[in-house]
Amino acid sequence: RTWYRHRLLRLFPMYWAAHLVWLVSPLVARPDPVDWRFVASFLGDRVWPPSLFYYGVPAWWFFGCILQLYLVFPILCAGLRRLGPLRFAVACAAFAAASRAVLLFVLEANGNFVMGAFFGARLWEFGAGMALGLALRRDPQRTLRLLFGAPGLAAGAALYVLGFESYRPGWSYTCTDGLIGMGLFALTAHLSRALLVLPGLHRPLLWLGLYSYGFYLLHQPYVNYAAVHLRGLPLGEIVAVGLPLVALVATGSGFVEK
Repeated sequence: RTWYRHRLLRLFPMYWAAHLVWLVSPLVARPDPVDWRFVASFLGDRVWPPSLFYYGVPAWWFFGCILQLYLVFPILCAGLRRLGPLRFAVACAAFAAASRAVLLFVLEANGNFVMGAFFGARLWEFGAGMALGLALRRDPQRTLRLLFGAPGLAAGAALYVLGFESYRPGWSYTCTDGLIGMGLFALTAHLSRALLVLPGLHRPLLWLGLYSYGFYLLHQPYVNYAAVHLRGLPLGEIVAVGLPLVALVATGSGFVEK
């Protein structure tokens, strides 16, 4: 009960605030009308009916997926303790690939369910994160050495390339998101650590990490609005305007979340 209370308090207040900001703020993209779907999304439903998945702010599809994953989290925890990190991660990857195969080729379901409207389709990445967390708790030095050493960097690059190459119609697509997610995680972990050698970047990077949830919820309506108005400009001007805009949205999102 304590864990669920903490999770709900972490997720919902900022999620509700993001809905209100999207509703009243100027200079945001509103691709959909404000109707009954706004209320359903506000309550946390981004799953059913399928028209809710990308409603209003497409990036919010993830919220419905994470709610489902939190519902089954106690079962996953029991499996993690029983199997250990490596076998658990493999089992989650296999379950996700099988779920995506059934949704794609057997049920021929709406593509939103493969993207994350059904939690099983994204269990690969979530299970890998849980496995890494337990490995860090049991043997932090060895786990960090593997992750941040040359093998971790090479594995991240290889997984990302495999994920990129698997992005095509057919059975290989069942592995695409899991491979890309794990590969990008390893690569961005190395990139973040490498950036820390530059003076003055430690605190901004830490701040971005702490408030990344608010940035995730609030960035897209502003960025999409700007994209429509910048589309006809030369690339150099888009970058010159876009980078300060992203920094401004990130800063504002962080303060709203705080």
